[in-house]
Amino acid sequence: MLRSILKKLGLAKSEASGAPDAVAMDAAPAPAPASDAPDATPVPVIDARHDLVAVRAELTAALHARYHELLDHLPAALENTDAPALVRSLLEEGESAIRQPPLAAQKALAAARAPDVTVNDLVALVSNDPGLAQGLLRYANSALCARGDQPCVSLGSAIERVGTRGVENVLLSSMVGGMLCRPGTSYDDLVRLVWTHMVRCAPLAHALAPRFGVDPEHAYALGLLHDSGKLVLFERVSRFRQSWRRELNLPRHFLLWTLKRLHEPMGGLAALQWGLGPRAAWSIAHHHRDPVPEVADPAGEVIFLAERFDLARARGVVLDAEQVWAQGGLSGVPALPDDLDRLDPAA
Repeated sequence: MLRSILKKLGLAKSEASGAPDAVAMDAAPAPAPASDAPDATPVPVIDARHDLVAVRAELTAALHARYHELLDHLPAALENTDAPALVRSLLEEGESAIRQPPLAAQKALAAARAPDVTVNDLVALVSNDPGLAQGLLRYANSALCARGDQPCVSLGSAIERVGTRGVENVLLSSMVGGMLCRPGTSYDDLVRLVWTHMVRCAPLAHALAPRFGVDPEHAYALGLLHDSGKLVLFERVSRFRQSWRRELNLPRHFLLWTLKRLHEPMGGLAALQWGLGPRAAWSIAHHHRDPVPEVADPAGEVIFLAERFDLARARGVVLDAEQVWAQGGLSGVPALPDDLDRLDPAA
């Protein structure tokens, strides 16, 4: 029965991405069997990705199937570790395992997304938090948004430059950055690797977006949040550590494999809870494009390409455009902008 469900969902075999995850650069062999080729079964086709109920149902089913896959293939050597308890807890908690942002962050995002919001409203909102104000000015004066030689020195001019979507991106960055946790000394370096990778992908997605007909500010948000499912899982490990008052016994190779298998649907569900909408959630949940979705998803293509470029740059290798276009089933002519290397997320 389980295998038929996994087959139907395209999960009967384990995914093998053409490029490794940001946290899998030093990964040991995975405890579950991995295929050397992408799944042949296509992902479920969602003709109406604007349908919140349909997207949530698909992502929940995919996540549950992967939980069962991890438990069913758990090596005997891990039975006496904390691995089974972690996966079973996630399975039992469902979406409640996803940490909700602080109420102040939720209110700020709701205000920024209001259709009748004004520049003065946003100035008042951002000026109450020095960190947000600095982040907004830094974003408005970055290589992504700078216009000419005139820097923005006021919040009003910064908001006029980046627009409401830009303000929302600054709020999202602050919100997710504030939710980073410490899952334990053995894994804290992985949190740092994941977060810095996400931060680097955001401006890359912004720059690549026009080539795929995607709004740059929307692409920035997706690039920033594409691996948020990993942060959700780290936060759950951190809560276990706090409640048990000890370091967890989670072998590193198991944690890496768990992150790889769960983070896409988990990240999509997190995006739904954080108000990004079903289309954004679907793109995040399928950003590895393995297998290539049967429905057109330009935003997902942007995330895929931004991630592949960042990982190649981190390893000091030149990305093969022809190869990555083929791996991701990307649209358009295989070519990368010459100026991507200039983008510095810290600028």
